[in-house]
Amino acid sequence: MILEKLIKLQEKDALLDSLRSRSSAIPPQIEEVKAAYERLAADVHAKREAHKKHLLKRKELESELAAKEEEIKKHQAELNQVKTNAAFKALQAEIDAAKKECDEIETQILACLEEIDEAAKNEKGLLDGLKQDEKASNERVSALEREKAETDAEMEKLSAERQTFAAEFEPDVLSKYEYLRAQRGGIAVCQVKITPAKKTACSGCNMVLTPQAQVDLSKKSSLACCDTCQRILYSPEIVDERRKDRAAQNPH
Repeated sequence: MILEKLIKLQEKDALLDSLRSRSSAIPPQIEEVKAAYERLAADVHAKREAHKKHLLKRKELESELAAKEEEIKKHQAELNQVKTNAAFKALQAEIDAAKKECDEIETQILACLEEIDEAAKNEKGLLDGLKQDEKASNERVSALEREKAETDAEMEKLSAERQTFAAEFEPDVLSKYEYLRAQRGGIAVCQVKITPAKKTACSGCNMVLTPQAQVDLSKKSSLACCDTCQRILYSPEIVDERRKDRAAQNPH
């Protein structure tokens, strides 16, 4: 009976370990969902800011172009007032340089307008997409939070059941079990297996059992332990036989 109870306790603890693992994995998932949305939002914000910069640059270029055009008009008016050929040529050279600068500014304005038009076309799609991403992100976070709450509630219930069940064990047996769980990766009780060489081995450490451990495995009065890893061992077939024997002895 004690062996069967230990097997059941191990099953409860394995389920609790699984629930704890699932619960602890959820907060990082929530943070990643939020971070992914924040990255998308930052990207959209950067593109909108770039759009604003292009608009500002266009205004600056248009202002610069207007100033140059005004400069050209001023110099053209001054042409009629110059009295020497050298002064005329110098003023004409300034007019030609200013016109060249105007052409360059106009080229920059055209490039800027293309950027603005492209950004304007994409902006609505970006904002609509961001809203959809925000909705999906919020729904995913809510689902994960519900999952964590349900997992934690299940874990709390099972922990209470486990505590009540563990109280039925003798202190020394429970102490040994808890020690083995702590030392052996959460597995204190494991079944034996048959190797390809037809030998009985511990499924925890894969080592072949000693003859004494194999004898202990079939005893009802003692617990069999692996000499290598010290885990408590059991054979499913022997446990089933013992259950059938008890059922036959107590048919009601």
